[in-house]
Amino acid sequence: MDLDFNFDDFKNIGISILRGIFIGIISMGLNAFLVFFPSIFLQSSVENGILKAIFALGVSSAILAGLSSPLYGGLLFFLFAPMVLIFHYCYANNKSYKFTFFAMFLVLLASALAFELGSFYFSDFNFSNFKSDFITSQLDLLRSGFGANVSQFEMYEDTIKRALDLTFMIMPSFYFIGILLISYFSYVSTARSLLKKGIIINQPPIFAFLSLPRNFIVGVLLALIAVIIFKQTGVANYVAIYYNLIAISIFLLLINGLSFISFLLLRYKMSGPLKFIIFLTIVIVPVLSGVAVVLGFFDMLFQFRKKVSFIRLGSDDEKF
Repeated sequence: MDLDFNFDDFKNIGISILRGIFIGIISMGLNAFLVFFPSIFLQSSVENGILKAIFALGVSSAILAGLSSPLYGGLLFFLFAPMVLIFHYCYANNKSYKFTFFAMFLVLLASALAFELGSFYFSDFNFSNFKSDFITSQLDLLRSGFGANVSQFEMYEDTIKRALDLTFMIMPSFYFIGILLISYFSYVSTARSLLKKGIIINQPPIFAFLSLPRNFIVGVLLALIAVIIFKQTGVANYVAIYYNLIAISIFLLLINGLSFISFLLLRYKMSGPLKFIIFLTIVIVPVLSGVAVVLGFFDMLFQFRKKVSFIRLGSDDEKF
């Protein structure tokens, strides 16, 4: 029974709690490490049962609340407990990896939005004032950096201000992408860790075979048509919707392009370290990122990988 505890259960739950506290503490300074936090309890839900996993998550969050702040601990539990629950439901009912991933993503997105709305409701935070103050402070900082060439800065001031304003405008897309990445990496790391222990669950394919469906472009076109309708009907934020849609689409095409490149590297038995260098170079060099986006678009449109003969994968091929 899920509520029955024995020595092994206490040991496993204790390890999950300690790992959760460790990752939670690191995440206080390096937010990127938060991506590793939920996988601890997703894995525990399969190995120890859902109630014990939620118990471990609750204890870890409570201790982190004491070490940091009640808001931080509450955030961790409120965000990830629903995702752990839906993941375990999908695992217990043998749902496909696509269903599981989208369910995890939607639940995490709903939890994050609910937390944000609650935070705004119970606080006196004013986003418009924050945005204005931030842009002003950044302009002042840049102006001081120009030193004697203030007149040169004034030539670019309007462009810089518009760039900062655009950054704020597409913040929802960053939010969406962040939730997407947390859901994906949590699912993949959990599935791979369980696989190493001999526990097989439905999981996404290796990155080289991860691809966007062809009807993705149909969805984007329908969304663009909706934006045009918003414009004609006088919806005030149609420009923001358009830019966020473009940002999310480009990101997904970039991922598809990187996946296609990974497929090619896999076919030619490229070593792991060299793969990492190639991908890092593509991500940080804008021109190469643009090439990857174009490759991602054409691969999605023509499904190149489905036209290539079957590749026999060895143990070395699955390291990426």
